[in-house]
Amino acid sequence: MKHDVADTRVAVIIPAYGQPWLTCETLHTALNQIADFSYSIVIVNDGCPTKETHEVCQTFASSYPEHIFYLAKENGGLSAARNSGIEFALAAFPRLEAVYFLDCDNRIGPHLLQRLLNALRSSGPEIGCVYPD
Repeated sequence: MKHDVADTRVAVIIPAYGQPWLTCETLHTALNQIADFSYSIVIVNDGCPTKETHEVCQTFASSYPEHIFYLAKENGGLSAARNSGIEFALAAFPRLEAVYFLDCDNRIGPHLLQRLLNALRSSGPEIGCVYPD
């Protein structure tokens, strides 16, 4: 599916702090999603002092500018990094339906975002979140 940032339905928020080799693997799994909707990836560098983390994040964002957005902020911890990503996503993607948190030391299968958004869309209004088992 052709990616249209304005039509982004899911934002994958990835806080980054250290572990640049794992961050690469995580970004590859996020980029390889098979979905019938547009999704975007927001990497939030939480003030990591190592240049390698910045270089990995910057390289991916430069290589995939239509999919990956890179934010750098002062260190505030995991929750603050996620909140910065959410704030950006809500402002940048007017058709956003869901946010998925993916830590930089985790991986996701290629159909995860599709399955999660399908579950949200088919559930009643009383359901506000889904997560993988």
